[in-house]
Amino acid sequence: MGNIIYWILLGLFALSNTAGGLLMKAGSGKVAFGDGQAITVTIKTMLTNWQLILGVCFYGFSFVLSTLVYTKINLNIAYPIMLASSFLLVSIASVFLFSEKFNALQMFGSVLVIIGIVLVAVNMKTNS
Repeated sequence: MGNIIYWILLGLFALSNTAGGLLMKAGSGKVAFGDGQAITVTIKTMLTNWQLILGVCFYGFSFVLSTLVYTKINLNIAYPIMLASSFLLVSIASVFLFSEKFNALQMFGSVLVIIGIVLVAVNMKTNS
C-alpha cells in the first residue's frame, strides 16, 4: 500500500472519531445523570440509547483505523494529525449541530492547530 492509503485512513479516522463524539454529545442529552436517578437507571438509559451505542461503534471503528495507521506511520506523527483533525472537525460541527459558540480566541487556536498539522505532515515518513 502506498502512502495515499494511510492518508485516507487518517482522514477516515478523523471522520469516524468526530462522528463518535458528536453522537455521544447528542445522546448524552437523554441521559439522566446527577439528577437524583439511581446509577442503574442511568446505565439502562445509556445502554438503550441508539446515539450513544452508535457513537461507541464509531469510536471502535476509529480504534481499528488508528491501529492500521500505526503499522506504517510513526506514532509521533500519526497521533497528533489524527487528533488535531478530529478536534477541528468537532469544533466546526458543534457550532452547526449544537449551536455552540466559537469565539475569536478559539478560532486563532484552531489556526495554530492547522499550522501544526501542516508542519508535522510535511515531514511524514512511513515505517519500512
